[in-house]
Amino acid sequence: MHFLQKTSLAITLLAALCGTAQANIVNGNFDTGLTGWNTLGDASNQNGQLLLTNTTVAADDVDASNNPIASLNRSGTDAVDASLLSAAASLAAGALDPSAFDFAAEGALAWQSFTGNAGQTLSFLWNFGTRDSFADYAFVVLDGVLLRLASAADAALPGTGDNLFETGYNPFSVTLGSSGNHSIAFGVVDVNDTAVMSSLAIDQVQLSADNTVPEPGSLALVALGLGLMAWRKRRAG
Repeated sequence: MHFLQKTSLAITLLAALCGTAQANIVNGNFDTGLTGWNTLGDASNQNGQLLLTNTTVAADDVDASNNPIASLNRSGTDAVDASLLSAAASLAAGALDPSAFDFAAEGALAWQSFTGNAGQTLSFLWNFGTRDSFADYAFVVLDGVLLRLASAADAALPGTGDNLFETGYNPFSVTLGSSGNHSIAFGVVDVNDTAVMSSLAIDQVQLSADNTVPEPGSLALVALGLGLMAWRKRRAG
């Protein structure tokens, strides 16, 4: 192989090696069901969105007048104990309890791991809905850090679908502080009871474009390769 061709190939390989890992949120728009997502409890794709509820298959929910109603479970999978949700989201035991006087009972979770770089923005849309008037809440866990999105007290808008009240869709975004592997989990839990439905809808989970530049040492290697090409061209001339 000609020296110039070898040098060009070497530079191509250097550029590939110096590049950053590909961000890979899988199926963040839920166009292919729940592909790419791990789930516990009542998790389903409804109208192209992730829907999580804290209901069971049995008719254990009640309406605003405390009358039993048909189950609002969508997936055919029962809500699971909050301890299982905590473990799956890499949280400490009891982390989902709202306070020392309240306890998280059961709910649902969806999660996945992804690769991202420091400075990228992770964003999504969320809507919390409920038939409860107590402390049920929805949350997101990023790299093991729990953030509450809303509780039943925050659902002040008239509800749609199965919800009596909801927050409406809200944007959420956070900047990644480090490069490498990350995890994200979405969840909703019953608090202090297992009787009344609350839900979390999620859509448009995505990472911003990766504008990370190569490390200075990598840039120096590429510059060296370009210098070799220029030197070879001068000798050939």
